Amino acid sequence: IEDCSSALKADAVDFVDLVTGDIKDDTAARRVLYTGKYINDLGHYGSCTTQKGSKYMIAKLFHKSKSFYVGVCAPEQCSEQDIQTLLSEKSQKLQNSQGVEIVSTESYNLGFGGVFMLIVVIVLVLLSLAGTLVYALNVPKESSSQEMSTEESPPSVSELPVSSLVLLNFSLQSSWKALFKDHSSGTTDIFNGVKVMSICWIILGQVYYLRSSGVVNNVEDLPYIAGHATTAFGYGAYFAVDTFFWVGGFLAGYLMLDFLKNNEGNLSLKKLLASKLVRLMPAYLFMFTFSNLLFPSLGSGPVWGFAVEKATKDCSGYWWTNLVFLNNFVPNWEGNPCFGISWYLTNYFQIFLMGIFVTLMYYNLKKELSWAVMLGLCGANLVTRFIIADEYEFTVAAISRVNSENGMFYKITNKPYCNYPPYLIGLFCGFVYLQYSTREVDDPISQKMINFIKAKKWLSFAIFKVGWTIVTLKMFTQVTAYRDMDNDYKGYSRATNALFIAISPLTIGVAYLMMFMPILLGEVKSARKVLAWKPWVPFANLAFSVYLVHWVVMSGLYGAEQYGYNFNLINTIRDFSIALVLSFAGALGLFVFVEAPFISLHKNFLSSSE
Repeated sequence: IEDCSSALKADAVDFVDLVTGDIKDDTAARRVLYTGKYINDLGHYGSCTTQKGSKYMIAKLFHKSKSFYVGVCAPEQCSEQDIQTLLSEKSQKLQNSQGVEIVSTESYNLGFGGVFMLIVVIVLVLLSLAGTLVYALNVPKESSSQEMSTEESPPSVSELPVSSLVLLNFSLQSSWKALFKDHSSGTTDIFNGVKVMSICWIILGQVYYLRSSGVVNNVEDLPYIAGHATTAFGYGAYFAVDTFFWVGGFLAGYLMLDFLKNNEGNLSLKKLLASKLVRLMPAYLFMFTFSNLLFPSLGSGPVWGFAVEKATKDCSGYWWTNLVFLNNFVPNWEGNPCFGISWYLTNYFQIFLMGIFVTLMYYNLKKELSWAVMLGLCGANLVTRFIIADEYEFTVAAISRVNSENGMFYKITNKPYCNYPPYLIGLFCGFVYLQYSTREVDDPISQKMINFIKAKKWLSFAIFKVGWTIVTLKMFTQVTAYRDMDNDYKGYSRATNALFIAISPLTIGVAYLMMFMPILLGEVKSARKVLAWKPWVPFANLAFSVYLVHWVVMSGLYGAEQYGYNFNLINTIRDFSIALVLSFAGALGLFVFVEAPFISLHKNFLSSSE
């Protein structure tokens, strides 16, 4: 450490000489220029790393409420341990300081995994090009606007060998048709607009989350920004996830109940699960492996290592848990952060399994009993969330220190038994809508709901407005908690925080019922015109791919930061716009080369016997 200390002192002397003009060789002095001068000042990474005899590292200063960063351009004689020792002595004099950690910037090589991922990408592109050629040579123009299938193919197609039929599913023409295909029926076309708006809201929330937890230059403004009303749109993005739960439950309830009624109550669980896995896994598996194998080698910079850690943390040991949808329980019943956004997909699949048995119960048992079970499950969820939130003193504000230290994400956020009410309520709304659309109502409660909503136009519109108001109030009532910086963002009493957290999924699920059911039952036509707008269709079909892609895009934007970030409304809008465009662009590639081809394969071959 003596050599390092001497070298740093020499740098300081040379810097003074540089200022006074008494030096010719300014190599050492420039290291002082390239070092950060205040908290969250990353210095000049690019200049330091190209400077002879210099090495770049980041000093991470731990504070009771947040970590701060300073870029250090040090002489090559200094190790990370040397700098940590020197800075630790100084940090002990700072109030509320909890130590220093020195992080060296890593460069990630492509490696075997990266090469393998590139080969996969090349193979998929080649399959697409080959399929496009087969399609152009064999599919007559008059059938080009029809749906591809092996059972109803024109003669020139049906006579092709199996290999060519497989390639047709990878053709750009087939994927392009799938992109613009509207899968909705009746008034369910409103979900096209709902999906697009919700995925955009999720991206906005990620912008707020990643930027506020990153290297913010104007860190002194964060308390004001967190408590500003406009920021509510950022931390309120969690409700957009509940939207996908609700819509997923609705569609599952509608389709499964319809299948049961048309097949005398027979439902093949094996085929149902296979269909769901084929729908989810190809695109999910591609982005999961891309994030772990190829993404780390795509960039560099002072905080690139932090971005890679966010995207790949714990994946080396627990990658398999993502593939079997147990990453929210393994290890220790808490789960792991590998491929961060996968918690939603795992929850969705686990709750979907519950939905299958609830649907079978609804079909086979007395309808009133099924509704009672649904209400009982929602009540159990409320009690469970309240007990957990109260036990660990969780707060409404997601950024509070107690939420982070006590593991709110691992105890509530990523657990299916804490998230199912929106899905369950959507499931039963799917039952109601099926009976309404087929004019075969055999459920007295469904009939009463339909009659009540459609009784008067003003009443259906009022129900819609009340639902919208509930979501808005839920979002903006959190502002008070985010303004309570001096009290660790607790905002409310312990009991009030626990109650707010407990009722959140249930109230949001009911709010979406009140918003969507009047439109689905043919009322509130002005809202339907907006949500069912035809141009939503291709963007809605991209929603799943956008969800998978946006995490990698956002991690890349965060990791590419060179000098720190000024958090303000203008920069937030800029980042949101960039992330939105890049996410949809990346999703288009994922959809065309992965998602659509494998769905088509399943439809035309694997499920041909269904």
